[in-house]
Amino acid sequence: MRVQAEAELEASAGQRTFDVLGHRRVQWTFDTASGDAAHELVTIAQLRHAQLIVVGGHRHSTIGGVVLGSVAQRLLHASPVSLLVVRRPACERLSEAV
Repeated sequence: MRVQAEAELEASAGQRTFDVLGHRRVQWTFDTASGDAAHELVTIAQLRHAQLIVVGGHRHSTIGGVVLGSVAQRLLHASPVSLLVVRRPACERLSEAV
C-alpha cells in the first residue's frame, strides 16, 4: 500500500512539474529520492552535473537576515552548486492564514 501511494505521489508530482516546466526553454530534470532531503539533493545535483538547486523556503530560522527552512539552511552550507530558495506568493500565504 505504501509503495503504491509513493508511486502515485511521484507520478502526480512529475506531471505537475511537466505541466509547469514542459513548455519552458530551460533544461530541467525530475528525480525522486528518499532519505535526508539536503543530502539527496546534493547527491542528485552532483550526479546530474547541475548548475542550480531550487528549493522552497519556509519561516523556520534566520541566517544573516534571510529566513530559511532547515533543508535550505543545510544546503546553503553544503551545496557545491548555486542555490535558489523560493517562497510562495504572499497572497497564497495570506489565504492560508485566514
